[in-house]
Amino acid sequence: MRRAVRDGAHPALCLLVISMPTIVLMAVYFLCRRGMNRKKQIEKMNIQDL
Repeated sequence: MRRAVRDGAHPALCLLVISMPTIVLMAVYFLCRRGMNRKKQIEKMNIQDL
């Protein structure tokens, strides 16, 4: 029996590979959300400057 399977590294690696699309999509979501929040704050500042 291979050591990786016996130590439990194989299931963990499999879980990581399977959840890769979710990790990528969450990163894109949070980056877009941060950009939208910045735009909203700049818009608020511009309104206050008037």
